[in-house]
Amino acid sequence: FLEEGFLPGLIELLAEHPDLPRERLVLEITETAALEDLPRARAVMQSCRELGVRFAIDDFGTGHASLANLRELPVDRLKIDGAFVAGLPGAAGDRAVVQAILAVAKAFGVGVVAEGVETPAQAQILQEFGCRLMQGYHFARPMPAAQLTERLRREHRRPA
Repeated sequence: FLEEGFLPGLIELLAEHPDLPRERLVLEITETAALEDLPRARAVMQSCRELGVRFAIDDFGTGHASLANLRELPVDRLKIDGAFVAGLPGAAGDRAVVQAILAVAKAFGVGVVAEGVETPAQAQILQEFGCRLMQGYHFARPMPAAQLTERLRREHRRPA
């Protein structure tokens, strides 16, 4: 991400796929990668945003990001690390951290994805906290693209 060839390589890949809606491409970077060289990260991210590409900070809450640094980055989404989700719904500390991350995201006007959701109880408490996007084994195990495409077709046809 911070290497010199990243942006030209991304531009080349995007040119090879002109039908890809740029705003649908979300690149995930960790807090650590973003803060390794904050001025460079900000510049690369801004250039990518000008291309229409969006960013998510992965494993949010496990790195050393200060809110002041986070405020400077053109981020669209925070991903709550699964380590905090694992203790839900019962662990008071994890509940507090998740609620704090959701509050920070709201204050910065960015979206949130909870990672590592494995149980209905975790999904339920996250919904109660206002988290609308989640990922994890509760929803599906990793699968080949063709299988995912078929699953999405079936779910799209299913009456609500």
